[in-house]
Amino acid sequence: MCFPDNPNGSRILVTSGRKYEDPLFDEPLLVRLLTPEESWELLQVKYNHLRLCTREEFRKPPIPNENCPAEVGKEIAVNCRGLPLAIVLVAGFLVNLEDDNDWLTITEEAFSSETNRDVGDCNEIIELSYKNMPGYLRQCFLYFAALPMSTEISVSKLTWLWVSEGFLRRDEVKKPEEVAEDYLNDLMGRSLVMEARRSSKGGLKSCRIHDYLYHFCRDKSKAEKFLPVASRFEDFFLDTPFIPLTRTMIYSSEPGWHRSWPSPLPEKGPFRGVKELVRVLDLGCINIGNTFPREIRRLVHLRFLSLQGRMTVIRSWISMLWNLETFLVKGREGEVTLPDTFFSMKRLRHAHIDNCTFSDSNLSQLECLQTLSTPSLSYDKGNIMRSFPFLQKLKCIFLESWGHSEKLGESCNRFPVLDFLSQLESLNVIYQGGVLQPCEFNFPSNLKKLTLSKFRLPWVEISAISALPNLEVLKLLSEAFEGEEWNVSDEEFPKLKFLKLGNLNITRWNVSDDAFSCLEQIVLQNCRHIEIPSCFGDSCSLQKIEVILCGDSVSLSARKIEEIQCEELANSNFKVIIQNPNRD
Repeated sequence: MCFPDNPNGSRILVTSGRKYEDPLFDEPLLVRLLTPEESWELLQVKYNHLRLCTREEFRKPPIPNENCPAEVGKEIAVNCRGLPLAIVLVAGFLVNLEDDNDWLTITEEAFSSETNRDVGDCNEIIELSYKNMPGYLRQCFLYFAALPMSTEISVSKLTWLWVSEGFLRRDEVKKPEEVAEDYLNDLMGRSLVMEARRSSKGGLKSCRIHDYLYHFCRDKSKAEKFLPVASRFEDFFLDTPFIPLTRTMIYSSEPGWHRSWPSPLPEKGPFRGVKELVRVLDLGCINIGNTFPREIRRLVHLRFLSLQGRMTVIRSWISMLWNLETFLVKGREGEVTLPDTFFSMKRLRHAHIDNCTFSDSNLSQLECLQTLSTPSLSYDKGNIMRSFPFLQKLKCIFLESWGHSEKLGESCNRFPVLDFLSQLESLNVIYQGGVLQPCEFNFPSNLKKLTLSKFRLPWVEISAISALPNLEVLKLLSEAFEGEEWNVSDEEFPKLKFLKLGNLNITRWNVSDDAFSCLEQIVLQNCRHIEIPSCFGDSCSLQKIEVILCGDSVSLSARKIEEIQCEELANSNFKVIIQNPNRD
């Protein structure tokens, strides 16, 4: 009805929480409220799903149950007046209530306020859930007011910010980032935060909150004077008013749109009104030009610093920020050179600096560093990675390096040796150089995720990867390997669960019956003529095939596997997703 089958071209669907008139749009389609029966059904579905997200020892029985018999649950559902958001929020609240509470009486408080008479006003329900959460979780929830509204939020960045702000309780076993993820899962279990995207390993990659919840966080933060945040563009430069209590400065523009630093800068420089108490300075959406602001060096309490600009050198005084834990630099003009003093930043946990280079003198170990992106590495300078012995995640650039290999007994393209990084689990490598073979890989055996791009190697060289005993995710992108035929032998890729092939010229993919024994998902993107091996139709582990920008033959082979999985193996959970097919 909304999108009739006619040749009128593209369509635009606009959704809104409010009814308003606009000459650009036709008469709006009003979505009806839920009936009492539908409300009760949704409450049960959401509650029973959320209860499974809690630890087993604290898990409540599904509703209806002793605390919430059917008649009580139905009355609670009716009180939500057919509004799905209210039902979802109430489900998140109920799943965290103590067993000895009177569930009906408590929830009725949320519906008794005169301010909650209008359908769509969920503030009292949110307030009820807010009061029921522990103090450490409240500040994590309110922090969403400091982030952009109606956008996906990177889980990695969010957890780094929480750690930098000092919101987390100390845990003797778990790392701060793991504790932060537990807090986020708790908020999701209360239906206050929504999942946006999952990573290839199945973890949460991005999240978001409903606009109603964002406005609640903003208003509650102001009312409770929680964490004053400077977020206006003007707050970061010129003669801004004195901000004595601000310790968080985050500028967030619209996605894909960035502002530039004013030029010329005033004589007194930016940040004139900012005191040294600032812990978070996020300028990732402002192009600060080619100069690293000297004024930053006095902000010695910084834990989180994000910059973007045309700078090519990080100044040696960066080590004066001795409390810094997260350092993000998006360069816009090629390589960014890091000083030797970078290696004296002992508290640094995450360093993401586009196309960065190090000197190889006077190096010391950064034992806290967990993630690093994106250094340029060659075989001759590979020892620099020994400065990061506990690295868990690395994205880097391999440079061409030709020399004699004792292992192969001949000259070859020698890639940096990384097998000593015993805790490295995720590696993303982009190659820059000519096509040189043979080659020699030295990957750590504990690697779980590997992404390769632009190597243009023959498929025979993949044997060093197929033997990795713990590899679960493999992405071969942008001509990582070249050649029309890839043969996979028995017992190769024994633990691989996720495989993505993107922009490869392969046409024949031959797989032995005992290869990919744990594979759960295949993603093919812009591989125009490959056919998915029919043996995957008999796979007991495969659950999903995604085909993006591929030819008809690829889509047809995926459908054949779907037919075998669904009809012959009765795998009702098997899915095939085909997006933007290209005609052969």
